[in-house]
Amino acid sequence: MAKDYIYYILTMKTPTQEFKEKGFKNFKEDIEAGVRIFNAQLKNEKELVLLDVEDSEIYLMLITEPKEDKQYTLKDLVIFSRIMYNTLNWNKYTREENTLFYSKRTEKLEISSAEEIICEFGLIPYDYMDEDDLESIEHEPIEIEEIDEEEGFFDYISDEQAIAVFNYLLKVQDIGDAYSIERKKHTINKIKKILEEWI
Repeated sequence: MAKDYIYYILTMKTPTQEFKEKGFKNFKEDIEAGVRIFNAQLKNEKELVLLDVEDSEIYLMLITEPKEDKQYTLKDLVIFSRIMYNTLNWNKYTREENTLFYSKRTEKLEISSAEEIICEFGLIPYDYMDEDDLESIEHEPIEIEEIDEEEGFFDYISDEQAIAVFNYLLKVQDIGDAYSIERKKHTINKIKKILEEWI
């Protein structure tokens, strides 16, 4: 059965002046620890994926077993909020008792959209998403063209994202319809040929 993928953009509801000055990025290790604790407590039931941390926002994806007629809200992250507030002592960063976050965006995603968002953040969908869900995605046929480096294509992705995408292609090269498999293998072979001159 397909999983549910819920995308969140969180910010602090009533941050203290200290937190406003420092922002989420200065507490990234705390956020990563909170995600690990959440996943350990809810193992085999839910998984929280930390997509990115900006100064004023946290980007998360909750992966959970589907529930009929389920409306997802910030309440689905109440355990994460309690972990941050109590276990990691974030109570000192809020001016409102027992309240940390509010959600600027809460959206249940289609499987294909979940894959796209994970890729956009430089992560590998295969590491987080259900394999059957990934295999169910029907990609639109795209004509394979040669990449013109002079067009500035490589300015759009970072080195880390490039590595993540290539690793993802290697892992899922045999997954999908015949066209998708052929296209991925074609891309992988092109990249390998480029790298050969540096070996």
